[in-house]
Amino acid sequence: MCLFADADNDGQSFDGRCGTTTGGAPPGTACGTSAECDRGLCVEGLCSRLCDGPTTCPADMVCGFRSYVLANGDGGTAQVCAPDPNVPPVPCSADDQCGGGRVCNELVGNDPSTLQCGRPGTGAALGGACSTDFFADRRVCQSGLCDGGDDAGMCTAACVDNGDCGPSLLCSGPIYSNIGGTYCADPCLADGDCPAGRTCQVRNNRTNNGYDFVCGAPPGPQPTGATTTNSLECRSRLTIDGRCTQLCTVTPNSCAGTALPVCTPVPFDAPGGGVQPINVCTAQ
Repeated sequence: MCLFADADNDGQSFDGRCGTTTGGAPPGTACGTSAECDRGLCVEGLCSRLCDGPTTCPADMVCGFRSYVLANGDGGTAQVCAPDPNVPPVPCSADDQCGGGRVCNELVGNDPSTLQCGRPGTGAALGGACSTDFFADRRVCQSGLCDGGDDAGMCTAACVDNGDCGPSLLCSGPIYSNIGGTYCADPCLADGDCPAGRTCQVRNNRTNNGYDFVCGAPPGPQPTGATTTNSLECRSRLTIDGRCTQLCTVTPNSCAGTALPVCTPVPFDAPGGGVQPINVCTAQ
């Protein structure tokens, strides 16, 4: 493999040297530093390599002189593969609408409701744990999308139907109220069905005519029974009669031990009109 190397260890002269990679992502993969790439070179957000013409670069990359910074902080200019600025954007709502190894994960401008095809990340697979806000760092998930943040995130993906999400996940509605689209989520009935740190929450379904119950990162710290006027203060993102509540099962009673100890079906206004009974914890 042709690696980018310091010709005489002076931190100034670099060229191509045959060697063996110690790991890292191949050219064309999203990166933040050169240490993440198998050839030790990250250029303009993509893992790169030395080149001598357009045929030596991955799809949607071009060969040209670009600035670089190596993992040790040394930098300069070299003829390397770099992102092609002329690649037209491809709007998408699921990965299978993208080609060339791309996934549906990039914002269109500053609009969080519209996606286009972008480079995949190098982190956890779909359903794996992640620890950054949605879109904040595309490298933490292979899909480039993290549902949640801090220590309670799950790698998700844009989807059109359940078939885009695999056998154990559900294609559900927007993760946040200001984000459109549909995304893979972990279905649940109560908090006990979710991974540690996540709670069972109500989310609009993918057709926006009812609710799904899926695991998500708690938007706030308040437990069941806490007084509030804002559902985003609750771990469950759900309130009833001015108090935080949570989704529940009747048998076994998952409300037992909380400040609202009874699991009761309560009618909630559904998106698209009508009502949908939802089992939530109540005082009686």
